[in-house]
This record gives sequence, structure tokens and C-alpha cells, in this order.
Amino acid sequence: MNVEQRRSWSEKLGLLRELELFAGLSAADIEAIGHATTMTHCSRGQVILSPDDPPERIHILKKGKVRVYRVTPDGKQLTLDIYDRGTIVGDMSLLGQDRIPGAYAETLDEAVICTITPAELRKLIERYPAIGVNVINHLSRRLREAERELEAMAYQRVGQRLARRLIDLAQRFGVQTIRGTLIQAG
Repeated sequence: MNVEQRRSWSEKLGLLRELELFAGLSAADIEAIGHATTMTHCSRGQVILSPDDPPERIHILKKGKVRVYRVTPDGKQLTLDIYDRGTIVGDMSLLGQDRIPGAYAETLDEAVICTITPAELRKLIERYPAIGVNVINHLSRRLREAERELEAMAYQRVGQRLARRLIDLAQRFGVQTIRGTLIQAG
């Protein structure tokens, strides 16, 4: 390996170590996972997922933010969510979760994406059961968030839902300024 390849490999392993999905694994295990995944550096505004893409890819956001959106028939973009580091995006039928129909995902800033096929993820889970437990924890958190959203839709007034959403966005993407909290999600 030349110097640039070693630096890229070192960066890849460092980013993999930071992901909750691979928490509890040894350095040797992380290295084996590094060989099974593809790391891609993405520029701001790069579409990493579209309805035309084959469904056999899972993207794990290692660095940066990704906006998931749909395009309405009249061409407007409807943002479904904004994800940050550690989020799994794509076709996760292996995990009981399909891709959002008609959804796109684009980077909001410089990002690093780890791509893996469901077959490779299945092999990793079989070899490293801790990954399976981490995936269960990840999906459980997403389920709890969805349940909270449904509860809010059913029982809270519009003003309460808006306030709750603003607080959530401020916690996830807020930057303190002299004038208050600036939500920098895009």
C-alpha cells in the first residue's frame, strides 16, 4: 500500500470504529469489516439513493448529513427526514425494513458513506453476533421515534407538534449563537 492508500485505510477503520453498529468489536474484527465494505466520499448535494437504484444496497452514514426526500408530481421536494452519522439508509429487507418507496437521499454536506449489500451484512451478523444486537438496538430506537411521532400526531395540537419538532431539530442540528439557537440542517 502506498501512503495515500494507507491513509484512506486508516480513515476507513477509524470511521468504522466510531459507528454504534460496530460497537464492541475488536480491532481485528473492524479490519475484517473494512474489507467487506466500500467507503465513498461524497460531495454536498450528491444523490446517494434514488428510486431507480437497485434495492440490494445498504448505506451507513459515517460522516456528514443526508436528507431523505420525495418528489411530488408537480416537482416539489418533500423532506421526510435528515439523518446524521451512524444512520442506516437504503433497502434493509434483511432487517425487516424496506426502502421508502419513491425516496431519494442526498448529502447535505461533505459525507462519507459505507456501502454494504444485505448478503454481506448477513455474513457479518453471522460472524459477529454483536453487530446483530447493535442492529436491533438501532431499529428499536427508530421504532420508538416512529411511535412517538404517531402519538404526537394523534394527541397533540399543531402548535405542540411544531414546538416538539423544533426542539428535536435544535438538539440534533442546533448551533448556539448570540441571538439563540440556529438550526443548521442543510
